[in-house]
Amino acid sequence: RIGAFRVRDEALLEKHVCPGDVALIEKRAFARDGETVLATLDARRTVLSDFYREGASVRLRPANAGYADIVLPADKIALHG
Repeated sequence: RIGAFRVRDEALLEKHVCPGDVALIEKRAFARDGETVLATLDARRTVLSDFYREGASVRLRPANAGYADIVLPADKIALHG
């Protein structure tokens, strides 16, 4: 299944993904390191970032030097695609 997500920030600007763009997301609950994912953090905030596993944690790395990486325990992140 495919879903759509309207990009709200410049987190992936270096990948030429800009605010207002519509990202098509393949819906799935898993990801491989380096893939760009749509994820919900702590059931509150949704982000589009690159995914990396780090032991029991996950690092979400934006493609914009002006944004900080997000590192959270894996059980605090819900992947949508």
